[in-house]
Amino acid sequence: MIDHILLKHVGSLVKIFLDLSIIYCNARDLDCWLLCVTSKCVKQLTLKNHKHKRYTLSFCIFDCPTLTCLDVTSFIVKQPSPKVFFPNLLELTLKFIKFCPDKANIVLNTPLLSSLTLIACNGVHLLTISTPRIEFLTIDDKSYYEEARFITWSLLLYLCSNLTRLVLINSCIQVFNSLRERKIGEVTYYLEDPNCVDQQFEKLKCVELREFEGTIFELIFLRQILAYSPFTFKDYC
Repeated sequence: MIDHILLKHVGSLVKIFLDLSIIYCNARDLDCWLLCVTSKCVKQLTLKNHKHKRYTLSFCIFDCPTLTCLDVTSFIVKQPSPKVFFPNLLELTLKFIKFCPDKANIVLNTPLLSSLTLIACNGVHLLTISTPRIEFLTIDDKSYYEEARFITWSLLLYLCSNLTRLVLINSCIQVFNSLRERKIGEVTYYLEDPNCVDQQFEKLKCVELREFEGTIFELIFLRQILAYSPFTFKDYC
């Protein structure tokens, strides 16, 4: 049915929403559908997958310059080349993504990106994102402490000088009580480093912390962000 609809369509595609949770398909079917969609210059693409099986995101997605909005849930990402360029992408949402670069880290170049959401992604420390114009950043990270992840979020914040809204959910600052004393010391030392957040957020108006517990890690990290945000409204929940 999907093959028939896509092949029958004449002209470019504006918006495609594909929920793999309610249909049966194999990896070959999915690759064919996405190849057809990208060849028709799709602008907005949403891929939902709530099955236990994760598909690998088709390489053709990384070669689709017309994309302005990309929303992907529960896929494996293996890029065809170390550097990926989305010249017109404005909104990017990645949920439960597993990054598995073959050789080098993934470098994602998105010069026009204004909104970025990263939720429960695995291997995010292998991802480098160039986002000079980003205004809205949401990070939800429910993983155990890894120093590389802390550094990744700090570097991402460093690149986002135009931020107007920042939402953190368990992000970088949520550390489980099971951490050994040595690990707690490492986290505290890293967060207290002035270089942890070394960026002036002149345009940042709102910082929202969800599932805020008031731990020392959260307070230190929040203090670092607010110290560089002179015009910020704060919200905690």
